[in-house]
Amino acid sequence: QRDYDLLHTHKAYPHFYGSLAAYRSRIPVTVQSRHGRRFGETLSERMQFSIASRFSDRVVPVSDDTGLRCKKIGWLDDSKVTRIWNGIDVDRFVFTGPADKLTAITVSRLSPEKDLGTMLHAVKQVLQQIPQFRLLIVGDGPERERLEQIAAELHLTTHVEFLGERNDIPQLLSQAGFYVSSSLTEGISLTLLEAMSVGLPVVATQVGGNPEIVQQPETGALVPSANPALLASALVQMCQNQSQWTEIGRRARQ
Repeated sequence: QRDYDLLHTHKAYPHFYGSLAAYRSRIPVTVQSRHGRRFGETLSERMQFSIASRFSDRVVPVSDDTGLRCKKIGWLDDSKVTRIWNGIDVDRFVFTGPADKLTAITVSRLSPEKDLGTMLHAVKQVLQQIPQFRLLIVGDGPERERLEQIAAELHLTTHVEFLGERNDIPQLLSQAGFYVSSSLTEGISLTLLEAMSVGLPVVATQVGGNPEIVQQPETGALVPSANPALLASALVQMCQNQSQWTEIGRRARQ
């Protein structure tokens, strides 16, 4: 009914139905963005993605990792896929560098794919070597009650603070010594970029686009996902390398 020049879709169902509707409506250009690896997990989803991609002029993943998955699931040629990394407004995040305290921070939706239970069990192990260590958890979500229960059962209530939803993220980041992420899947994590923008070293899981952001050991450390022991080891090592935080943070900002 309207003379549109371009349709830009996000996620599976808008991509499938939108691309078919655009084809029937003769919209000249159809672009579809993919933000992570969590698509194409069933045969139906893979078929929908493959069909819809045939009617799209371009598929735009936010990371090389997601791009490879798009090509594999959709049987797409390189010419159909153009990676554009996520970005942030760096000017919103003043470089402050790491705070001079053994405090890590994570900013996350409290949902299963963020695997914060693994992070809490890792903190329990960290405290055996570094009893003054603290963790700030910023965000909310369906897993908050369960995570608070885990923290209580592990006797972490004096070391782990749940801050809930906040709108002062840059200020909170500047209160931590480094950033930590335990995600099971990622595209390009905006919160990781934000943490690096204020000059924080990073400990993150080696999933999705994280290795495209974090260069170890120059800007942080990468560990396998869902492994509390290895995450704890990386956290301990980061704490022990506190004298290097400022330089690591400068490289992260760059």
